[in-house]
Parts: sequence; structure tokens; C-alpha cells
Amino acid sequence: MPALPLALALVICLLHALAQVELSAAGSNVPRTGPDGEVFVDWTRAATGNQALTALKREHLPEYFAAEVSELFHLPSDLTLAVGPCGAGLPAVPPAGRTIPLCTEGVRLYHRLAVEISGTDDQAADELFFDATLFSLYRELGRALPSVFDLPASVRGAEATRRLGLWCLFESLGAPGEHGLATALNAADFFANAAQTEDLAPAERPYWQAQALTTEAYADVLCLAVGYDPEQAEAILGASPEELLPAGRATGCEAEYDRLDADMIALLGRMLKAEPETARSGAEKAGAAAR
Repeated sequence: MPALPLALALVICLLHALAQVELSAAGSNVPRTGPDGEVFVDWTRAATGNQALTALKREHLPEYFAAEVSELFHLPSDLTLAVGPCGAGLPAVPPAGRTIPLCTEGVRLYHRLAVEISGTDDQAADELFFDATLFSLYRELGRALPSVFDLPASVRGAEATRRLGLWCLFESLGAPGEHGLATALNAADFFANAAQTEDLAPAERPYWQAQALTTEAYADVLCLAVGYDPEQAEAILGASPEELLPAGRATGCEAEYDRLDADMIALLGRMLKAEPETARSGAEKAGAAAR
């Protein structure tokens, strides 16, 4: 009789080990030795008494972003959203990709420009400022994730990381995605049109140049937003995409977003904590990827 409990114990250990292997295969590509990492906000280097930073703290915008990213991904380790001065310009992403910068110089600039655009409408200024800041955070997330997840070189260039960040913005803000769409479209318009580099103080230029959108990049963001949800995008824009995009571009936006979505799910699917909000049927994805 003593052999029976031992045999049962061995079976239980074997089943547990197999379960762990299955979970690992179904989860992240990145080895994890413990619970998922989280994104933490570090305010220690941020100045006090600044109007822009006070607004961010009041609305808990960095914490909101941190919570959304932590909820979206199985992170292999903790990330830090570092709020503080960046000096001469946006820093390069550290090799380990463990820090996402929120440069206070850029934050102050976005706030000033949002106030200038909105005039006496304080609520509109705040909304534009928050959209611009959130959009810039997701762009920084797109720069950091290739290092975090050890992604291939094909997704480490400027255009690829911008698209990665935009996809994360749509994905983490969830279906039906209206918040993500409004944020992306408002911020894209802001970063495409709000300032001319020559009108900025020299210390402000690196932060604007890091986020400003060229005509081609603006059209890219607009097209992907339209492809994500054509009806909501048109309602937010207040105009037909055909009127805003280069001739012939709008007709291919849904297929363009489907290809991006399929690529991102193939690349990051195992790192996602939940079923992708933008995922459609396998047949639709296969068809989109083949187009």
C-alpha cells in the first residue's frame, strides 16, 4: 500500500509539469520565471508646480497608460514610465527596453500648443493635450517593445515602431475602439499641423521633431484609423476619408489595417493577455494577409 501514494504523487508531479509546458507554449515567447511584469510610473524626477504636469497628475494619465499596457501584455519584467526632464532631446531606448520616457520638456510644449490652439476653451485644451500626450506615450511604447520582447529587426525602424505603437493604442483601449480612434485622430492632427519647427524655441525643437508627423506619416495614421473602424473614423473626422487622404488611398485602408493587425497578432499574439480586440475569424485574417 505505501507504493500507491508515491505513484500518485509522481503522476501529479508529471501532470503539473506538463501543464506548465502547455501554459508556456500558449503564453509569451519571452521566458518568465515569475508573475507578469507591470508598468510603474516614476514621478521622482518631475518638477512640481508646473501646470502641464499638474493636469497629468490630476487626471492620472500616466497611471492610466501604465495600467492599460500592464493589462494588455504578459510582460517579462517590470517597465518604468519615467516622468522627468530628458535634456537635449528624447533619449535612445535603453538596450533592455525597460524604461519608457515621458519628457517633461515635451509635455510642457504640448500643453502650450494645445492652449494656443483652443484659445479660451479650457476643456478643449485639456482634451487635446491629453490626446497628444497619450499618443506620444504609445509611440514611445512602440519604440520600447522590440527590446522588451526581443523582436526582429524588421519592426525596429521608425515607421514600424510608429505602426506598432498605434496598433497597441487601438488594442489596449479596447472594442469598439472609439476612445483609441479619437485619441489617434486628434493627436495626429495636432502633431501634423500644430507648430512649425522654426517657430519653436531651440530647446523645444527636439521634442516636437520626435513626435511631429510628416504628410506621409499623417496619411498613414489616418488610413490605419479608417481601416480599423471606417464608420467611427468618419464620424470623428466629420468628413469622408476620400476627402482627406491622397487619391485612391482610402479604398485600401481596411485591407491595410487588416495586414497590420495580422502581422502584429502573429508577432505578439503569445504576449497578449486576452483575445485581440481587433481579431476577426482566421479565414478573414488569412485572406487579409494574402492581399
